[in-house]
Amino acid sequence: MAAMHHRMAMRAYLDAAIKNPVQRCLATLVRLAGFGLAPPRTDVSRTIPISQSEFGDMVALCRNTVAKELSRLARAGLVTPHYRKIFIPSIWRAIEAQDKFDD
Repeated sequence: MAAMHHRMAMRAYLDAAIKNPVQRCLATLVRLAGFGLAPPRTDVSRTIPISQSEFGDMVALCRNTVAKELSRLARAGLVTPHYRKIFIPSIWRAIEAQDKFDD
């Protein structure tokens, strides 16, 4: 159990070190969805109950930047932001897209 917590903490640390804000947001959302260590065996969707301000605190970005990056992810069909929650329609697509966004 301690080893799993250590791996999750390391994943959070590595996510926070991602310089590209859209990639950092996407990696953090995948981790919050419960798939930071390994992808699911079958594709699933997830709703993350978090406000944009709370999410901004988590990814060390201001709320305006979070809104901009979530909008960018929404245009790509990877997330759907709602009031105080963020919907990920396909975890597999989100995982595949993590390294496809450039500044």
